[in-house]
Amino acid sequence: MNKLTVLVVLLCQVIFVQANNVSCDGQADCKTCINGTRFGHCGWCEESKKCLPYDITDLNLDGCKTDGFMSNCIVNHKIVLIAVGVGVGLLLLLISGCAIWCCCCRGKKARKLQRRKEEEEYEKKKVPTATLR
Repeated sequence: MNKLTVLVVLLCQVIFVQANNVSCDGQADCKTCINGTRFGHCGWCEESKKCLPYDITDLNLDGCKTDGFMSNCIVNHKIVLIAVGVGVGLLLLLISGCAIWCCCCRGKKARKLQRRKEEEEYEKKKVPTATLR
């Protein structure tokens, strides 16, 4: 195995082991709950006023139904997830729209102009039939 691969695997194991041992108890408010824990594995439940542990793979705080703050204390985590999803969707729509326009619409105009130019050159080279008689 590559030395770099072994180093990355060991580093990931250390990070995840330390992240799983995070204690969220004893946090009095949202700021100390979110900012005071290493790797941010604690979230603040506004309903119960408790600091609760959460897993990165799980998007909900256990026992907190509505107001769960996981990354900041200003915007609810569910609203952040929805906003990021909408933003990514709009970005993909914009990129696909630009790609379609560049490939289809702009290409048709260029081909049409090229065809006109070729027709004009052909007409210039064409010998008039009236002069041949």
